[in-house]
Amino acid sequence: MIRILDRYIGREFLKLFALALAILVATSLLVHLFERLHRYVAWGASVSDVLSYYFYALPRETLRVAPFALLIASFLSVGKFNRNHELLAMQMARLHPLRAVLPIVLLALAITAMLSVVQEAIAPGANEIALRIRQQQMQKDAAFRRTRSQDIWYLAGPDRILHVGLLDARKGDMLDVSLFRFSPEFVPIERIEAARGRWMDGRWILSNVRIHRFSEGGIEMSIAEVREMPVQLDATPEDLAVVEKDVEEMGYVELKRYIQRLTRGGVDARRYAADLAAKPATLAVNFVMALLGIVIAFRIGRQGFFVHMGTCITAAFLYWFLSSVSLQLARNEVLPPLLLVWLPNLIFGGLAFFGLLRAQPPI
Repeated sequence: MIRILDRYIGREFLKLFALALAILVATSLLVHLFERLHRYVAWGASVSDVLSYYFYALPRETLRVAPFALLIASFLSVGKFNRNHELLAMQMARLHPLRAVLPIVLLALAITAMLSVVQEAIAPGANEIALRIRQQQMQKDAAFRRTRSQDIWYLAGPDRILHVGLLDARKGDMLDVSLFRFSPEFVPIERIEAARGRWMDGRWILSNVRIHRFSEGGIEMSIAEVREMPVQLDATPEDLAVVEKDVEEMGYVELKRYIQRLTRGGVDARRYAADLAAKPATLAVNFVMALLGIVIAFRIGRQGFFVHMGTCITAAFLYWFLSSVSLQLARNEVLPPLLLVWLPNLIFGGLAFFGLLRAQPPI
């Protein structure tokens, strides 16, 4: 009997979650499309390119709206059982309300775990493909524009700084290259300028090179020109490609490795600590929102459904506002980033936990 009931409750929740997720993702993509439709027309983008771009944007949008879909699904499913007195019937059969909603809690945990896979394994690659489609096929830009930035600065070693004008990380090609070498006192020793750099056999080969050498006082002493020369840099094409990626489009592991590489190179990477801590926090909110929806639904009587639906919308807005403020404060290091980015989850999770402890659907 219990297993049949669990399957029934779980099935209702999953149907509502799938419906809510589909509506929210479609709405988000349509709003994005209509806001930028005039640009696509001006670029002369084909319908197939636009559709491909939004197809690869699906993982990103799914991660953004999934917490609200879980909130709506848990609220509507439990609210339906409550309004139809199904929860009351379960209580009369000596089944505690928390046991009745256990399938929803477990499914919310499973969905959160699946979303973590999307965040780490699917979304970063899909975002990169979407970016390439937009820049190369829709905007008709050259391949060198695919990495967003035309002005890359990279710490290529303890005493060297690399500047790249244009980069195509996929082909291992860079243009307008400058490599600066400094003394321990940060006095320029050498500046290498090259028209082009190519990644070949695990190293960079510069072509059309001009070498400027400086004295101990930083005065230019000599200039030499060579057609081609190899250079040893602590940077692969993939390393340089990460530089101009938005941290929001990186997974947790990718961002952590990027921070470690910056730290090893002597760069202060504390500004990324908040974004790194926010990665698991943004996943945890999926579970928190599901619990919050259950708690709000427990308070529904025969009337008041739309009032409590408004409570759900208000809770979602308040969470979004608080998380945005907390992340900005964390980036500014007002308080420890780990505390600030988890603060919204602690507040809303605490409210949901105490609400569940007092869970008694109204008769």
